[in-house]
Amino acid sequence: MKSWFLTFLFATVLGFAQSPSDSAYIEFQKPSQDFGDLYQEDSVKLEYTFTNTGSKYLVLSGVYTTCGCTTPVWSKDSIAPGKSGVIVVKFNSKDKIGRQNKTVTIYSNAKNTPARIILTGNVLPGKKKKK
Repeated sequence: MKSWFLTFLFATVLGFAQSPSDSAYIEFQKPSQDFGDLYQEDSVKLEYTFTNTGSKYLVLSGVYTTCGCTTPVWSKDSIAPGKSGVIVVKFNSKDKIGRQNKTVTIYSNAKNTPARIILTGNVLPGKKKKK
């Protein structure tokens, strides 16, 4: 009886297992970017290109940041297998100083959800000097 139950459990788990080729799968070209030095009050936009390397359409259901200083924009359209999309992240350095490390979490129908991208950089005090 115990042997039968373990066999049934194993077969059930295998039946639900999927490989990346059986679903959508999000893969970023460059999941981490450093914007370098930035002065307070300045902002920067970074683009994160991703590809759906799975076999099903990829749909991003939500993109969330760690604070209000970081704002993501993404396409609400589904991404066909083999096609690419972009998430644009804007970082506003107002009231920030020093080293910054922000994580953006992406939820989707991909097998590897949630996915994460990271932006880092350094905010310098004061304003950019005009030349």
